Amino acid sequence: MMGRRSLVLLMMLVCRAGFADEASPAAAMDAVSIRIYDYAQVDGRQLQQTEQRVSAIYRQIGVRIDWRAAVKPREIESGRGQWPHDPPADVTLVVLAPAMVQRLGVQSDVAGYAPITRERGGRVAYIFGERTKAIAAEAMVDQSSVLAGVIAHELAHLLMPQRSHSRDGVMRPQWSPAEFRALDRERFSTSEADLIRRTVQSISGIRSRVAD
Repeated sequence: MMGRRSLVLLMMLVCRAGFADEASPAAAMDAVSIRIYDYAQVDGRQLQQTEQRVSAIYRQIGVRIDWRAAVKPREIESGRGQWPHDPPADVTLVVLAPAMVQRLGVQSDVAGYAPITRERGGRVAYIFGERTKAIAAEAMVDQSSVLAGVIAHELAHLLMPQRSHSRDGVMRPQWSPAEFRALDRERFSTSEADLIRRTVQSISGIRSRVAD
């Protein structure tokens, strides 16, 4: 995947640190719903742990993630699963299989990206499943640690399109494999947390108006 000496994860913003306050009780948090479409066939336990890790990162800034049931399209195609019947999620995360990543023609040291515009943000991010697995093997950590780091980063790009990368914390652009071992210590800055909450509140407002 990448040279041993320079194995880093570049989580890139396409198109263009302080600590947050302790999170309020879950019921009072602003919430965003997310569904994963898993074309890479990630192990179910790893996927569940990934969701738990991402939830913990966002809970620190007062944002609750409502995870919809993950979709595994290949299982559906083979008759072993069904497409979901619940309402669409606010955000879609697509975990791509290697052949799908190859067709995109992205750099070999990129593990995910979020196509956005500064004016409108975005609602879909792409994660490169096999690359997260390779980074996890290099770092000697569970794949869920790498998946969670990539997802937390790319989701933040969707939720605060006006901001790019930071020098440290969740939004730094380059991660060494070893840094995923300390994922539970990664933080958003206060200003990043404010921007993310504002977008989530906006999404909630749109959802409420549609429900009316």
